[in-house]
Amino acid sequence: MTNQEIQDIISKIHQNSLNNRAYLGFTYNDEFGYAKGNKEGLLLYAAEFLKAAHEVDLKNYDHSDEQMFKPSLDWMREKDENPFVYIQLTKKAASEIKEVDDSFKSRWYDKLIIPGCIGFLILGIILSLIGLITFIGWL
Repeated sequence: MTNQEIQDIISKIHQNSLNNRAYLGFTYNDEFGYAKGNKEGLLLYAAEFLKAAHEVDLKNYDHSDEQMFKPSLDWMREKDENPFVYIQLTKKAASEIKEVDDSFKSRWYDKLIIPGCIGFLILGIILSLIGLITFIGWL
């Protein structure tokens, strides 16, 4: 899809959308999340992603292979609820991208927390029993 075709779609969305009628919100917790919205809100949000796609070819990637794009979400009532404050743009293909976000990967010592706590609890119970038996022996 060419940049002109993307720009035409964005223009059509903005011509046909009523900003005062548009609604889009997000609900999420530790387990899952979902978007809620009407047709106008979904189209305006999609237009922001199309703008980001249009910007990929326009950005200067001289010093890095990624650039940031800030979507314009002035039409949203609850802007703080939006999970995408910025969109990170890149020209790389999916096969070239190495995931570097380790925030969700568990490390070996994360896996030892629960067994370690259980081990200390069992050790505490055993030492308490030994101390109780020794105390009773002294009486």
